Amino acid sequence: MSGQRNGGILFGLVLAVSLVSSALAVMLTVQYDSRVQFAQLSAVCAEEQGLCGGQQQKVCEKVYEKEKRYLEQMQKQLLRLTRLEEALLVLARIDAGTLRLQQKEVDVYTLLVLAADNLQELLGGKNTAIDIPARGEMTITADLDWTMEAVINLMKNCLEHSEGGTVYCSYAQNPLYTEILIWDEGEGFAKADLPHLFERFYRGQNAREGGIGIGLSLAKEIVERQNGTLRAENRLEGGACFRVRFYHT
Repeated sequence: MSGQRNGGILFGLVLAVSLVSSALAVMLTVQYDSRVQFAQLSAVCAEEQGLCGGQQQKVCEKVYEKEKRYLEQMQKQLLRLTRLEEALLVLARIDAGTLRLQQKEVDVYTLLVLAADNLQELLGGKNTAIDIPARGEMTITADLDWTMEAVINLMKNCLEHSEGGTVYCSYAQNPLYTEILIWDEGEGFAKADLPHLFERFYRGQNAREGGIGIGLSLAKEIVERQNGTLRAENRLEGGACFRVRFYHT
């Protein structure tokens, strides 16, 4: 009953975010059209005021750069709202029990490489060094797409807290479980944040601007629905580490 109630609340939030996203998308289109016209008008005004050659070009460039920055900010907000809408929808489906996981044999190395490739594409290849060693064939029983989504969120968290550094991955298997480690060499987790990292909408002391506090919660939900566990800890050598275990059935 609690899951259904939470699912209903989240679906309501999804609807609200969707309406805001749609409104922002319309505003972005209108603003773009009007600002292009404004830039063209500025060029005409500069010409009428007797500015020519280099002076006219400088006026136009100044107007263009100002409007370009404004539009880029609006586009970032729209992208953030779109991601929030998608994440809320997934959480709502989890709470309502309608998220179906297609569990099959998944190669761990392939899972990590696919997650890293998708993350680098998402971030445009900037400061995204991810080290994934090949340790032989090891498999888990999981839904490839959703488990990859969970791993992407963990890698992304590490990258955001070790800008310019490297995120490391490792994995091992024993008769009880397959373990995946993902860690960085950044500042690590604040001690006060550790008990709350996987709570929905929680943003820690060192959270990056623009985050929504859902990624880690979503990763944990996906892992736990597949007979797994997800823990966060600080490494003795420095940096943050995520420890994922998938138990054999």
